[in-house]
Amino acid sequence: MADSRSSLRNLGFAALVLSSGFCGISYEILYARILGDLIGDQFVVNASILLSFLSGIGLGTYFAHRFWAHLWLIEGAIGLYGMLFASCSVLLDRLLYTYLPIVETGLAGALLICIILLLLPAFLIGASLPIFAGYLGRLSPGLVFARAYAFYNLGAAITVLAIEYGLIRLLGIRAATYCIAGVNGLVALLLITFFAGLRAEKPDEKRVGEVRFPPLHLIALAIASVASAVFQLLMIKLAECIFGPFRESFALVLSLILLGIACGSALTRLFRLNIAVVLMANLAGLIWMIGGFGAVAELYATCFGHIADRPFLIGALKLGTLVLVMGLPALSFGATIPALISAQMNTAKESGKLLFISSMANACGFLLMAFYLHPRFDYGILIVIISGIVSAALIFAQLNSIYGIAFAVVAFSLAVFVHQKYWEEDLLYLGYTSFDSAEDLKQERDQFDFPEKFKGHRSVFSITWARGVPHFFINGYISMALNAEFEPLVGAYASVFAPRSDRALVLGLGSGATASITGMLYEHTDAVEINGAVLENLYRMKEYNFDIENNPKVTIIHDDAIHYVKSTRETYSLIINTVTTPLYFSSAKLYTEDFLEMTKRRLSPDGVYVTWIDSRAGENGIDIMLKTLSHSFDHCAIAYIRSSYFLLICSREPIQAHQARIVADHPVAGPFFMDKFGIKPDWLSYGLLSTRAADLVGNRDLPLNTLDYPSLEFEMSRLHGRGYAAFQRRLMNRMDITDVEDALASGTNWNPVYLLAQAEVLLEESRYTRQWRRLVSDQLEDFQAQYDAAKVEYYEAFAAAGNHADRHHKLGFYLMRNGQYGEAIDSFREALVLNPGYNNTYFNIGACYEYKEEYALALENFRAELSVDPGDRDAPFRIGRVLVKMGSFEDGLKALDDAVRIRETADVHFYRGAALEGSGSLDDAVLAYEAALRIDRDHVEAIAAMARLRPDGG
Repeated sequence: MADSRSSLRNLGFAALVLSSGFCGISYEILYARILGDLIGDQFVVNASILLSFLSGIGLGTYFAHRFWAHLWLIEGAIGLYGMLFASCSVLLDRLLYTYLPIVETGLAGALLICIILLLLPAFLIGASLPIFAGYLGRLSPGLVFARAYAFYNLGAAITVLAIEYGLIRLLGIRAATYCIAGVNGLVALLLITFFAGLRAEKPDEKRVGEVRFPPLHLIALAIASVASAVFQLLMIKLAECIFGPFRESFALVLSLILLGIACGSALTRLFRLNIAVVLMANLAGLIWMIGGFGAVAELYATCFGHIADRPFLIGALKLGTLVLVMGLPALSFGATIPALISAQMNTAKESGKLLFISSMANACGFLLMAFYLHPRFDYGILIVIISGIVSAALIFAQLNSIYGIAFAVVAFSLAVFVHQKYWEEDLLYLGYTSFDSAEDLKQERDQFDFPEKFKGHRSVFSITWARGVPHFFINGYISMALNAEFEPLVGAYASVFAPRSDRALVLGLGSGATASITGMLYEHTDAVEINGAVLENLYRMKEYNFDIENNPKVTIIHDDAIHYVKSTRETYSLIINTVTTPLYFSSAKLYTEDFLEMTKRRLSPDGVYVTWIDSRAGENGIDIMLKTLSHSFDHCAIAYIRSSYFLLICSREPIQAHQARIVADHPVAGPFFMDKFGIKPDWLSYGLLSTRAADLVGNRDLPLNTLDYPSLEFEMSRLHGRGYAAFQRRLMNRMDITDVEDALASGTNWNPVYLLAQAEVLLEESRYTRQWRRLVSDQLEDFQAQYDAAKVEYYEAFAAAGNHADRHHKLGFYLMRNGQYGEAIDSFREALVLNPGYNNTYFNIGACYEYKEEYALALENFRAELSVDPGDRDAPFRIGRVLVKMGSFEDGLKALDDAVRIRETADVHFYRGAALEGSGSLDDAVLAYEAALRIDRDHVEAIAAMARLRPDGG
């Protein structure tokens, strides 16, 4: 019975260790979220959170043995601090931005604030594990630290997934923090109630003596811990490149690291592994990573393509992929400390020293990776460097063993060899969507040219070339082609609907393409960019951003958008949010109600806020964004950039095209859009689709997106397919000419035909283009004439903007359709001056002369077309027709005989009949007319000819 009670007591205590581990890592995740919402997600803030926890936990573990009798108090204090932190987040926000100007000093102030706020809880969390291990040693002697370490980190591993995939999504960030704090409180209560006796069983340090480890083993632990930190950060980056830059990628890596610690501890206890064996296993795992990463990535893409619509299986696939790639190194790194722990009685002090060394070395490894290794080396080289660091640790651990030293040297040499032979660095620059299927991966590999890589402290930025086109790549995500019109259009569209051109703010500078347009149009533009690697290489993209760095009207600010909007006191007539898609987890914050309310305070009373949506957000994502925006702004309109990329234009005041000609009247911006992209700048406002974006919400039961409950982020993590067909149907049903006219008429030379003409330029033959064609043609009786006139107007401007053969040819085509044959011929002649061999130009000149009944000139140009394009299928017919009209029936018949062999049409047979009739072969002419009527029984001219030649119907 006593043994049964003892086992039950031990099991209960193990549950407390597991629960404490569950809570410890939770706070790191939750505090990071709360502080990120308060201060922003810039690198220094995240770095300060990690460094505070590493150093605080290290100090806590070192001094833990001094608090042996107060474990219950430590657990209670951890919970109480968490509860206060969550409860006072609003007060803290007011304190930081109203009463403490230190946060407005930028990154240094944010760093200091984070350290001050986090050192105490980190210290308390660090102190708990060694004392738990010591208590466990009193309950069950043996390798108790390995057991406690395994339980603690198993709880932490479960926590990461539970927090990311469950608790926050169920309760929100603040309530989740309360819940975790409550668990700490419960642990404290159970400790004081059922395990109070352990407090009095503190080891007698005089009897046990000073704990001593071999100095070389401590050096080996420190070196391996440096390598472990570099490895962990590297795996997060590799996961982002393959899985995407999402919180779930981070959560999966962190969970596997913690699971590796738990399993490594358990295996060490089971097999009595020493540190040399653990480090050898680690080197084997790193060599496999280098050689097998490409094959595992291909396997992931193949499997993903078969389960893309099953979120649970996708999560399991990602975790399994990580296990295949990094499982053995994670396991062996996790086993290093348990491999050094002996069966000492003073486990709290013994483990505390080792955890202190490991935590401090982890902090050094993080700094080494962030500030030196990551900016300088490719990812494959970094794995080789990690293997070199681990080899050094093994040498120190086996300094007295020639075999251990030899193993280290051979393993490192093998890592270098395998890297040279098998590693494929470019695989990481294809963009995570390339791994959606084996076919996508193959296609992207075939189209991929090369990346221009530029790495910062934690980010990798690249100009990635594919199919000869440069793309903007950041942390695994390819956002756009740098030479495309989309980003400049955002700045142009937004400016058209802003009330004034005094001050603009662009959040998310990126390539600078958007801010460069507002930088030209506005008296002053502030452009905020979080990513230092992008800013350092902005000059490389100056051909796409008008050399924005040297524009005196633009101020570039290195900051997080949330932090800047909170800390600045400036107000703007226009604010543009052009940060990365909300699929990128930190960007989803800029679609929260909290952020929108902050933004409204930075807008002038009639100012305009512009953001964007696209098909990747999915049906629910679009609904959440629209619902949240319409909850914060009284008026929201929607305009298109392309058929799957829209702008949302929001304001307190009704949406109007206040500055419809701001781009057209600018001496640089206007010609730029017309010449480079064929976009008529004075038609920009006609890209508006509806001023009632709030009516487009499909599911109004979806929650608002807030910082405390980031529903958009949750939805993005569940999204595994593009498209929003229901949203598109609602949008098409809301397209209303009168609605758009009300917004545009006062600032434009209103013409409904321009709605269609502009859509054809940007959207080509899309569903929205077809809808405008239906609506406009129903409204206008002379639709075709007005449409042709609008196209002529467009191509006149297009040809004038740049002297290119194709533009003059297209202008000539629409002039010809409009009956302006003389002007059309002049335009076609301009095209031939620029390109004497331009296809169909001579043909169209011939057509114009034929319509003008100048048949000799028509014949000359039709024959000239055949010299340019001998295979032209229409020229022989047109030559024959002109010859018939000229009365040259025999020559015309020869040409028409050639034409009928190329393509039989009713017209070819009719004009053959006319040629035969003109040459006197009336019976043959009747046969030709009959052939025409067999193809087209309603051919009016053939019917008339038959009535003339066979009046009796015979």
